[in-house]
This record gives sequence, C-alpha cells and structure tokens, in this order.
Amino acid sequence: RSPLPAVLLFSGTRLGVEKLVAPSIPCGSWQHLLTVSCWSLGDTIRFGTFAVNTADPSIVAAKSLRFTVGPVLFPIGAFGEMTMVVAAASEKGQPGLYIAAALWPVFFYPMMQQLLKQRRKHFSSGEKKKQIKAV
Repeated sequence: RSPLPAVLLFSGTRLGVEKLVAPSIPCGSWQHLLTVSCWSLGDTIRFGTFAVNTADPSIVAAKSLRFTVGPVLFPIGAFGEMTMVVAAASEKGQPGLYIAAALWPVFFYPMMQQLLKQRRKHFSSGEKKKQIKAV
C-alpha cells in the first residue's frame, strides 16, 4: 500500500492538471494526448490487475505486468503533465505556472521512488516464494 502523502500528491496532481491546466490547452494537443494516453493505459492495466487478482489471486502475471509497465508509463505521463503546464503557462500568460512546471521533477522523484519500491517488493516476494517452494 502506498503511504497517504504519496496518494494525496498523486491525486492532487492529477486533479489539478485536469481541472486547472487541461482546459487551457486544446484537447488535440500532443501534450494532452500523451498525458491522457499514459493515464488511461496505466489505469486500465492497474484496475485490470485488481479485477484479475479478485477473480484468481494465484495469477501473478497480471501484477507483474502492472509493476513492469507502470515504471515506464509513469515518467512519460509525468513529462506530459509538465509540458501541459508549460503550454498552459504560455497560453494564459501566467509565469507562476512556469514555476510549477520547474518544480515538477521535485515532486515526481518521491512518487517514482514509491513506484519502484512497490515494484522491487513485488518481484522480491516472488523470488522468496520460489525459494520456499524449492526447499
């Protein structure tokens, strides 16, 4: 499980991008398309994993897919979010948004660390289960 501050940061960022930034740029812009594509593919895999795990918890491949694709999609989606903020700053003429975009990597880092920690935990638990079965 993710710590509450990480969940709030992730949710707050997504809410802020969709409600405050996205309306400022065209829906067909590459920044918006990139971000929404990463979000939708990531959430489809994430919630699909929950469904598969509920139906049959012994299927480990679904979780492995989630923890393999997530670390790839997350930086691409975060880059899309950051470029959406920059595009909105230029469209609206609000220099404060440039500051928000400059801080994006600072807040991205702990969330990526949490994602990688979950990935390591998932794959190391699989190794431990294999070792226990081999003994």
